[in-house]
Amino acid sequence: MIESFAQIFGKFGVILVVAVCSCIPAIETKIAVPLGASLIWGENRLSLVGATAVSFVASTLAAILLFLILKALLKTITKRKKPKFLLKFFEKCKKILQKPIDLISHKKASKLFWFLVFFVSVPLPVCGLFSGAVLCALLNIKNKIAIFAFVLGNFLDNLFVLLICFALKPFLNLLLTVFVILAILMFLFYILKFVLQKFEEKNHKKHEKTS
Repeated sequence: MIESFAQIFGKFGVILVVAVCSCIPAIETKIAVPLGASLIWGENRLSLVGATAVSFVASTLAAILLFLILKALLKTITKRKKPKFLLKFFEKCKKILQKPIDLISHKKASKLFWFLVFFVSVPLPVCGLFSGAVLCALLNIKNKIAIFAFVLGNFLDNLFVLLICFALKPFLNLLLTVFVILAILMFLFYILKFVLQKFEEKNHKKHEKTS
């Protein structure tokens, strides 16, 4: 299936796959780069530098667009107090990102910028480029600060993945498998966190009714 896809679409198809993967939260650069340079594409595979460049440009543009849309949307629905499902969505996002929100709320502009760069570039649960875009929208961060933080933070993240891929180039397919497993674990982490939050909310409501 992969071979036939590569034959039909050629290198453009590989570039498209890398671009799309880099824009999917939890997958992002760590899978997009080794996937684009993997031998599964045959002669159409990208170089590691090429895959990293595609990943960086696509994910950075997607994050900036997401930030601007969410920021405008949040401003509109906060005034109108509707639609309710979007208000609930933003409330859930605030709960998930409560710790970084608390840390960032009282920081000066310079410290705020470097915190955002760190938040975007560090490969940890909750952190990342698209979580950073949501965080900046929730806190109504100035466009200039947010966009520069996305660019620098994502550059560092892509550079880190590129260096790992170069260091482990003979084991690139194995590295891709490890990154896929990590992405699955991260996805499961988000699901578990969501379920636990729902469980806590139900217990809290029960406690309020009985008291």
